[in-house]
Amino acid sequence: MSRKLAFGWVRGVLASALMPVGLAVSASASEHAAGGLVAYEPLSVTLARYDLHISPALIRATYVLQSARPQQATLAFPMPPVPLQGGPDFLGGAEINEGDPRNYMHFTATVNGRAVQSRLVESAYLGEVDVGGMLDAAGLPLILLPDEASALIAALPAEQYYALEEARIVARGGDDPPHFTPLWSFQGTFEWQQTFPPGETLIEIGYRPLADVVENPNEFLQSSTMASRYCLGEGMGQAADDRSEVVTVAYLLAITPFWNGPIREFNLTVERSNEEDLRGQAVLATYCAPGQGQEARMRDFIPTRRLDVAFIYMMTRP
Repeated sequence: MSRKLAFGWVRGVLASALMPVGLAVSASASEHAAGGLVAYEPLSVTLARYDLHISPALIRATYVLQSARPQQATLAFPMPPVPLQGGPDFLGGAEINEGDPRNYMHFTATVNGRAVQSRLVESAYLGEVDVGGMLDAAGLPLILLPDEASALIAALPAEQYYALEEARIVARGGDDPPHFTPLWSFQGTFEWQQTFPPGETLIEIGYRPLADVVENPNEFLQSSTMASRYCLGEGMGQAADDRSEVVTVAYLLAITPFWNGPIREFNLTVERSNEEDLRGQAVLATYCAPGQGQEARMRDFIPTRRLDVAFIYMMTRP
């Protein structure tokens, strides 16, 4: 399979799992699902163990991969596309990474304990349409920070601006002075060349999830749709009050088709935030674990869906 076709598979998985992006405050479920590693080339590598740790502030994934012979492939971590409209919803509500805004999920990776030297591939999309070529032709960077976006778009030659406006890639609002807005979504994908010698290779990745704050916690906790998605226990809605908060995190629990067979051992840990000590809140974590009930330790596992986790903060002190 070519790299282009493989990356199309990645885009397809993301598109099928993501709800429309653009709001950091959500009325229902997490809108910015990410996952783990994918491979661009066919591999005969067994995923012997997959340890996944999820919290509102950090996701860690550990892969123990086994190979019977030397192999090499391009591995990648695609971040979900995020809108650039600016304001509090910039980058899906995530804190801007001052070191490198393009790494909006603070992605890190190690192989056998050593930091990976990955490269970042930038893309820009309007819906499912790749508009990076048009932005490159106009001389615009694919990612624009809120405080610079309007000025850079306004500085475009008239012909280039009107072409982008006609394609609905940018928009103008107001007249005194006019304000210009990018309408596309930015996506970053980290990739690197990985060699698999015979035996085991340990790969660890970490990133900050784009967690969403639920707009109406009481409605969320009493919704039958949300109860099914998050396996909400009976009485959670009644236990919540106006001071309760709900934060949702989504993870694309699917594996690249290039791993050899199922995950031999899968271990899921959902960690409660330690913020309850500072905020005087009790924290519950609820999710529908793969397999039966709340069992999250599985063997010969083939994931087929995304994992949705709700963290419920309930006030315990006046």
